[in-house]
Amino acid sequence: MNIQSNNYHYQKTLFTFAALLVVSDYFIFSTSVAVASSIVDSPFGFLESFEVNVDSAYFTDVGANFVRDGKEAVWGKVETSPGNYNWSGVDQAVLSATTAGANVLLTVIPINFSDKQQCRLSGPCSIAKAECTPCDMERYKTFFTALINRYKGSVKYWQIGNEENNSWKESPAQYADFVKIHRDLLTASCIGCKLILGGVSSKPSGYYNFYRPVLTRAFEINATTGVRIFDIFDFHWAGWDGNYKQIKDISNSQYYDFKQYIYPISRMI
Repeated sequence: MNIQSNNYHYQKTLFTFAALLVVSDYFIFSTSVAVASSIVDSPFGFLESFEVNVDSAYFTDVGANFVRDGKEAVWGKVETSPGNYNWSGVDQAVLSATTAGANVLLTVIPINFSDKQQCRLSGPCSIAKAECTPCDMERYKTFFTALINRYKGSVKYWQIGNEENNSWKESPAQYADFVKIHRDLLTASCIGCKLILGGVSSKPSGYYNFYRPVLTRAFEINATTGVRIFDIFDFHWAGWDGNYKQIKDISNSQYYDFKQYIYPISRMI
């Protein structure tokens, strides 16, 4: 991901399948978004939003059922100045997906350079592409609430960050606490909406070094508050860089039962 100012440029193949594992409910995309009734529920979808018309022509042919947009709902790209929002990019991404009969998975990127200038002038969090706890949390919460209120009729699946084992520059526990804030806001404003952790990137070390501690903190939050901070765990397994089966304890979690949702991906392709 190359970042210049508040512009985010992703390299993208024509389409990529993403496998998502549900942890508390069955992964059914057809409950809140108006989609074509002929689309069969599927764990497969397009990794990035439609950029050219030809993309949508392949959508139903390959059995896909959702589109994940990971480049438009960037805090600093939408909130161009405090309280002023430019929704055009997100509007187009959501419209393109729903017009094609797709369900929308919206990835929210909590990066805003004007916010970083308040308390992130040095250290890992000062890096342009670094994701960290916002300096002005109230301003961020206002942004996220506005995002929910605008798209809750079209977006049910909300992802917090992208591949946080690479992007998040604070501790895993701080990421879990940050996710909890989103859970509370979604619970208050978006009944039935689902929260997805930022996907773990290919190598198993991404799970062991980052997401395993995130789960540990999630256990603690659940024990003290009764709140499950997320609903869906996202694997970003690509090419031959690692093997999801190496993450053995993911099927033995005491908090979320992943086992029944892990499929032999090689048999699906």
